[in-house]
Amino acid sequence: MPQSVATIDHQLAELTPQWETDQQNVDLTRRIARLWEDRFDQKQTEESLEGAYYYYHHLNELLGGINSATTGKVHDLQLQKLRLRARSIEDWLLHGGDHHEEAATYQAELQQLRAQITDLALKPKPTSKAKPTAPAANPFVALPEDRDAPPSAGPGIFGAN
Repeated sequence: MPQSVATIDHQLAELTPQWETDQQNVDLTRRIARLWEDRFDQKQTEESLEGAYYYYHHLNELLGGINSATTGKVHDLQLQKLRLRARSIEDWLLHGGDHHEEAATYQAELQQLRAQITDLALKPKPTSKAKPTAPAANPFVALPEDRDAPPSAGPGIFGAN
């Protein structure tokens, strides 16, 4: 039976300060990455996806890109982040954003995201000895409740420092 979100959050609160003092600890990084992934599986929040991506990416760097399971996980999470950003823009445009003065900018970004998604989805998952990719800028969108304002990739909601 999966852990509750409250249990996951409690474990993250306990483990994160330990990780901050020893960021080279592979086992601790792996454990935190799995917790963030479990949290994302349950809550489907941007924060949880960003946390999972951040720690899996860091783990991949610690392992030198030689673990195909970890490099594949980073690949999958990166693809999920791009899809989430694209869906946010699509939703905003669908709900009246196409009439906003900055709509063309977001439509162009959406086209770029779709191309990146296609490229990443068609590209085989990295295998061992693959060089890890750098973490992307925060692709998450803050959609206002009324959807009158354009989506924006604001400052990251998750920080490791």
